[in-house]
Amino acid sequence: MKNESNRASIDALKNLLSEVDQILSTTTPLPENRTPRCRELLTAALALADDLTKQGEESAAVALGCKGQNMEQSLEQTLAEYAFQRDQQEFNLGDTLDIKTGLILAALTFLAIQSGEFLKPGITVYEAFVQTFSVPALALGGIFVIWELIPRKYDRDRTPEEYISWIEQKKAAGHTESEMPNIVANLRLKLVNQRIATNLAINKTKSWAMDRAFLCTMVAFGLNLLTLALHLFKFNVC
Repeated sequence: MKNESNRASIDALKNLLSEVDQILSTTTPLPENRTPRCRELLTAALALADDLTKQGEESAAVALGCKGQNMEQSLEQTLAEYAFQRDQQEFNLGDTLDIKTGLILAALTFLAIQSGEFLKPGITVYEAFVQTFSVPALALGGIFVIWELIPRKYDRDRTPEEYISWIEQKKAAGHTESEMPNIVANLRLKLVNQRIATNLAINKTKSWAMDRAFLCTMVAFGLNLLTLALHLFKFNVC
């Protein structure tokens, strides 16, 4: 808005100067060669006004370019911050999945002990039939639990010593001290994206195994409830 106002003022000034020049060109010349001199000054003033207009346009373009550059840098910084947060989330998610799987393991252990009690002598035919499905579900759930809890090597950030060594290599290759911050920042962003991809793949596998372990646990839980109901009501078919 300010640039538009300045441009309008300069255009108005140019119109005034042009009108004065036109008036001088149609009037009787002043003595001592004053009329040509006035017209020369008016021409110079018009040229100066044109130059001010061009400078205003260039300044607006430069300001717009700087604004666009700042917005791009801000976007890059926001994406970099998100990448580092996502990296930490993926790393912590592994512990969360292990804790949940530990709870599933406790439930499977309880259900396995319960099934062992059900399978003692004196069990009815229907109870035995239900347990023929419960026991495999417990065994399969245990396999998925083990698969989820298998230790896996998560990718982690480099140590400060590794970064220092890498910086020294870059300096030896001819990079200046002023270039190092941008080079290190780009390297860290590249490494964090690699870590996210690696750890995300690990967590997907662990989550897949945990989901199936939970499903098997729920199946065994339902079947054991049915067995308990049959046992309590002494449902026998002769």
